[in-house]
Amino acid sequence: MLGNFYFFKTGHQAALSSIQWDSAFVPLFTMRYPWSPLVVVLNTFAGQILAATCVPLLVLWKTGPKQKGVLEAVARAAGVFAAYYAVEALATMAWAGWLRRHLMLYRVFSPRFMMAAALLLVLDVVVAAVTLAGLRSNTLSVSEVFGWAE
Repeated sequence: MLGNFYFFKTGHQAALSSIQWDSAFVPLFTMRYPWSPLVVVLNTFAGQILAATCVPLLVLWKTGPKQKGVLEAVARAAGVFAAYYAVEALATMAWAGWLRRHLMLYRVFSPRFMMAAALLLVLDVVVAAVTLAGLRSNTLSVSEVFGWAE
């Protein structure tokens, strides 16, 4: 929920017309692929990506060096985080289908559904990458100091 708060607090809206295209030219003066689209995607989804990177860190925060079940705890937290956004995308899809004859379908509901679907895709990739990379680096650093957990 903090990711969504950051998204709306920074002036974004769930509409294609409100994408902040000027952010592509902040680090670069000209349009360069793939860097300019990547900067726009990072600008759009920065709050949610930051929240997704914090999920494994919250689980690993108070983990002891020889505690068992760390992988399961991280996988459970990442699954709950991804499931929250999956349920949000499913609810958005259901409401867009239910209100398909509404006058504001293409102004409100469809852009919100496209945003939820894109956000779910980005967060699934980020959660999987951060969980695997963070868990691997944490396991290797702890094993260097304390040895492998038995």
